[in-house]
Amino acid sequence: MAEGKISYSAPESMLCGTLCLLGFRKAGGRVEQRRVSSLQELGDGFDLIVNCSGLGSRALVGDAGVYPVRGQVLKVEAPWLTHFIRDGDGKTYIYPGVHSVTIGGTRQEGDWRLHVDGGDTASILERCGRLEPSLKKAKVLAEWVGLRPSRRNPRVEREKVLLQGRGVPVVHNYGHGGWGVTIAWGTALDALGLASSFRSGRNGDLIGASAPAGGFCWEEVSE
Repeated sequence: MAEGKISYSAPESMLCGTLCLLGFRKAGGRVEQRRVSSLQELGDGFDLIVNCSGLGSRALVGDAGVYPVRGQVLKVEAPWLTHFIRDGDGKTYIYPGVHSVTIGGTRQEGDWRLHVDGGDTASILERCGRLEPSLKKAKVLAEWVGLRPSRRNPRVEREKVLLQGRGVPVVHNYGHGGWGVTIAWGTALDALGLASSFRSGRNGDLIGASAPAGGFCWEEVSE
């Protein structure tokens, strides 16, 4: 391992989200896809809401603390690479996958652009080529841009929101930024614990309080 460069070999793996979804459906869960612009739209059909809407939480619950961190990556054909490499600050990386190698990247805070930037592409190729010279002969298969749903601190908490005349428990779990795959395991367990405490009645007495989400929520108090 060269100075300032981290290298690690790892087996092929399947993202946990896919496995969790398969398990959810196998257990009888139903998946419904639709556009939701306000929690009020869910007030009459659900007894518990778990909000994992990422950047959408800016509009859905009025959280102005959520912001994008733009990332751009390339998919290249380099089957001879079997280990990942990243530089010391993590801004340049090479991640071999099952069908291609992902190289990147960018971290542009507050940038909502979803189109590929040619300047970023050139920078990624140059930086990754310095980390792994053999990439200079790799064929570029695709270019991709995404927005990391960032927040100063991830929000994992519960509240009761007045939806269509009744108080509905809401558990928030979003704002993971670029660390979702790393910390999602822990925050998912925390969110599950919060949801379970609502169901078991361990949420104390409830009093009304105004909410930044623009609706009406409840503040928890204990004796």
